[in-house]
Amino acid sequence: MKLYDTIAAEYETLFPSSKEKVSFTEGVLLEHSVTDILDLGCATGQFAFQLARKERTITLLDPDDQMIEHARSQGKLTQTGTFSFIHRDMLSFLSTADHLSFDTVLCMGNTLAYLDGTEELEQFLSYSRRALKRGGVMILQILNYWNPVIQDGFSFPVLETDNMKFYRSYTSHEDPLKLRFITKVTDRETGETLGDIHTHSAFTAHLIEKVARRAGFKSIELYGGYDRHPLQENDFFCLIVIER
Repeated sequence: MKLYDTIAAEYETLFPSSKEKVSFTEGVLLEHSVTDILDLGCATGQFAFQLARKERTITLLDPDDQMIEHARSQGKLTQTGTFSFIHRDMLSFLSTADHLSFDTVLCMGNTLAYLDGTEELEQFLSYSRRALKRGGVMILQILNYWNPVIQDGFSFPVLETDNMKFYRSYTSHEDPLKLRFITKVTDRETGETLGDIHTHSAFTAHLIEKVARRAGFKSIELYGGYDRHPLQENDFFCLIVIER
């Protein structure tokens, strides 16, 4: 993840956590009287720190060492809440997590798309259910791959800071249920460019709902935005709230 090492210092400028995102999540957490939170794919931790309360313990996990080190340094400056930081792949962590150890599992952004196909999705949801306390809740956020625009040839808006431009696009994959995620960062001063390619699994919310029910979850809600409107085909992303 050399490219993501490069953007770690400016990640919060490129991907700021919005008030709407925090408000939506906080609403769900308050409904469930949450104290123990697991944030999978925490990046630099900005979002997790916005959820910090004196009574909450938050475990931040990210597979990128620069991201988690940045989060760790910011955590030292946060006076409210208790934090732990884990540099690890989320699936391997969940496979060994203690049973009934978290009130909430968060997997925001488009982190879920990095799972390698339906089999890993099934493992992820099964492990997550096992790690959740009774009455616990998961909040998942993923691009709305039901939307026909988000497919081969789709380009995301270019993101810019004072120092760099960040380009992202999708191209086809030999597996029709996956897409190649092409990323590129250009240094505005030198013109130097770094690129990377990952595979994204194009899980639709309805597939996730189906797999979650197979994993034993009963209550599953699908939203198309932070205002909690029902998911529609043309929504850009979806939010999935799953109660254990």
